[in-house]
Amino acid sequence: MSGFQLTGSAASRYERFVAPLMLPFIHAVVQSTVRRGDRVLDVACGTGFATRAAAIAVGPEGTIAAVDVNGTMLDETRQHGPDGVDWQKASALQLPFPDAAFDSLICQKGAQFLPDPLAGLAEMHRVLKPGGRAGVTVWAPIDRSPYLEAQFRVLGGTRGPASPIDVSCPPAGESGLLDWASRAGWSDPEVAAIERAIHLPDIESHIPTTSLLLTATMLP
Repeated sequence: MSGFQLTGSAASRYERFVAPLMLPFIHAVVQSTVRRGDRVLDVACGTGFATRAAAIAVGPEGTIAAVDVNGTMLDETRQHGPDGVDWQKASALQLPFPDAAFDSLICQKGAQFLPDPLAGLAEMHRVLKPGGRAGVTVWAPIDRSPYLEAQFRVLGGTRGPASPIDVSCPPAGESGLLDWASRAGWSDPEVAAIERAIHLPDIESHIPTTSLLLTATMLP
C-alpha cells in the first residue's frame, strides 16, 4: 500500500526525533491553510505532528479527521491526542469520506511516499469542498535540503530509484509538484519554497537513532 512503513518501536522514535525537523514546516503549512472553525483532513498524518497543530488552529468550533496507512503510526498518535480527532487507518488513494467533505486539507511530507501521487492528489481534490484550501508539502530536491543531504552522506546513503534520498526528495522540485497537482485535476495550483532553520539535539544522541529509523522506514 505504501513504501513508508514502520514496525516495532520505530513510530515512537519517529515521534521523538523527527519532531524538531518537521515542526517549523508544519506551522508554515497550517498557518497558510487552516482557518478557525474549519473541517480539516490530515492525509498521511503519521504520528500526528500536523494534526495537533491543525487542532489548535481550528479551535473548538472546528473538526479534525486524520488518516494514515500505517497502523503503528496511528497507535502512537492516539497516545498524544488531541481528543475528538476522527483517526482512521486508510490509504490516501481511497479516502473514506464523501465528496466535498472538508474546508481544508493538509498533507505534510507524505505525498512523495504515495505509491501513486497523482491518484492521491486526485482523492484529496475529491474530498475538498469547492473553494477549499489544501496545503501539500514535500522536501525540496536533495541539493536544496542541506540537512538531509548531510544526513544521507554521513549515513552512507546510496542513490537510486528506491534510495532514501530519491524517495524523500522528489527531484523536480516546484515544477514537479505543480505537474502532479495539474495532472490530478487541481485548477491554478500555487507552489512556493518554504525555508526554515531547524534546531536539532546533540549529534551523539541524534545520529544513531536517525540511522536506525531510516533502516526501519525506507523500504524498497
